[in-house]
Amino acid sequence: MGDSLYDIMDLPEGLETPPYGFDWTGPEDHRAPTRMTPFKEALLGKTHNALTLLAAGSMIWAARRLSRAGDVTKLLQIAEVNLCWQASPLYFNRDSPYFFEEYEDEYGLIEEIVETIAMNGTTDFQRSPGRHNPFPPLQDTANIVALSQHVMGARFENAFKDWARGLVTRLAVIAPNPEQQRADPPRPKDDGYSAYKARLIGPPLPPEAANLSLPFDPGMRAALYAAFLQKVDWAANPYLNPPDKMKALGFAGEPYT
Repeated sequence: MGDSLYDIMDLPEGLETPPYGFDWTGPEDHRAPTRMTPFKEALLGKTHNALTLLAAGSMIWAARRLSRAGDVTKLLQIAEVNLCWQASPLYFNRDSPYFFEEYEDEYGLIEEIVETIAMNGTTDFQRSPGRHNPFPPLQDTANIVALSQHVMGARFENAFKDWARGLVTRLAVIAPNPEQQRADPPRPKDDGYSAYKARLIGPPLPPEAANLSLPFDPGMRAALYAAFLQKVDWAANPYLNPPDKMKALGFAGEPYT
């Protein structure tokens, strides 16, 4: 989908224009604190796919912000994978290119930033290859939001914060996760565990749900998400599996529909 994700999100006018106004001190910096924070607390009680949508949307913001400064293709590709991942972990191509394939000191500034945010965008995939993790990706999501917010600079930091907070508020309504509060969750070998885990993950959300300039009708969720999948150019994204490989890995049905 590439640049069309910008339009779906309805990003602020001029987001891509310099000056940028932020310092960058390396790929290990500018992530969220590992301790519990008010923002991470606000992420609780949402489905895992709700957090994945927030991560994907944040990467789209970051890509647009840096799009005039360098090649942000990889950021858009990983955002797209996150959106697809919601429906099945088999969408992620585990044989995809590595991040930071060369020595870090050979990277330019924008290239290093893109690699860093994109790499953080696949952490949950790498942690539980081929399956959805039953634990919410709180730290992964917070890291991506923090990194994306950092590259907004002073000009767009507040706009990004307003969007992130607004989306979290919307997600509490359209993607609540009451299962997260259960005092006696089933164990993996218990009857009903698969259904319980599916409720934790929640239904996939289309990118339109992250566009706060328009209302979102949950009744249109499935149709909008199917339309998104059908527009995905998997052949142009090395981080996505092709349909035949997905079927060989056990995907039921027709991928990208």
